[in-house]
Amino acid sequence: MLTRNRMAVGTMVIDAMLLATCVVGCSDIQVESAWAPRAAAVPLGPSFAWMADQASPPGTSGPVNPQLQELIRGVVESGFTAKGYEKRSSGPADFWIVCRMAKDTRGDAYAASNFEQYTEGTLEIYVVDPRDSQWIWKAWAQTRIDDTNPPETKRQRLQQAVDRMLKRFPARGQPASTAKN
Repeated sequence: MLTRNRMAVGTMVIDAMLLATCVVGCSDIQVESAWAPRAAAVPLGPSFAWMADQASPPGTSGPVNPQLQELIRGVVESGFTAKGYEKRSSGPADFWIVCRMAKDTRGDAYAASNFEQYTEGTLEIYVVDPRDSQWIWKAWAQTRIDDTNPPETKRQRLQQAVDRMLKRFPARGQPASTAKN
């Protein structure tokens, strides 16, 4: 009887550890970021605006759905605002933001007879110097996209990706070296 109770307690501890690991670390969103070599010479001011020309990059599936584009803009703006930056609707801004999204069809081969196709999405955020239109900082996130997810799940995953990307960007007034990579 005592052995069975110890096993049950051991199983509950292992189950709790597995659940905690999945909640904290099971994100399938891969995030990277990079500073331009000249970034140290470009001071980041307190204001941002959206870069006017945000055409789709070559080789992508074309323009993003306008509703999705508005959702992305809103989440990204909120992220920069939470870091202390101010959005400018008119007049000059200290830096511009550019967002791009691409979708690709990929495949995994598990065995000679088992091939799974899936859609992978990439979201890129660029911080651009308005003086010469060159990027200062960029981050990108990649993950599988499930088009059958409800809109709220899609919004939550987008929020998670943007939060993780902007975690690597300094808050207003902090030097670039304090950003987490």
